[in-house]
Amino acid sequence: MSNDLISVIVRLPKSLKVKDVDRKVLMKGLRESSKLVKQQSKKLISKKKVSKPGELPGRRTGRMRRAIKTMSSRQKYKFWSVAQVCSIPNSYFYPAILIHGRKDGSLEPRKNPITEATKLLDKKTSKIIENAVIDSIKGFGN
Repeated sequence: MSNDLISVIVRLPKSLKVKDVDRKVLMKGLRESSKLVKQQSKKLISKKKVSKPGELPGRRTGRMRRAIKTMSSRQKYKFWSVAQVCSIPNSYFYPAILIHGRKDGSLEPRKNPITEATKLLDKKTSKIIENAVIDSIKGFGN
């Protein structure tokens, strides 16, 4: 798997079980932090320009900007939320080529807006997730 996906894994101590955690509170914090990353990455690539190799992608049509989505876990015992660049259904647009480049050298790689946004918001998102974990442990943060 490539490194263009930013993930946060919350591991509970062995003494805590999944039923000891309030899922709604924890998922709210995870979704909030991934939403901030999504918004910041959209801001980073919203400048209307043609990008050079090694820069953030510029906006020509806005497809890549619209392709940045957040997804969250729906399973009861898993806690995750992620912001990522998705392919657009019924379209030939495939954003991974822009981020990784082509082997034949005809397209040089650009910076990944998700990782750049994560670097900018590192302290803010980690504080949100930390507070969500503390508040979600039943009997501890409530």
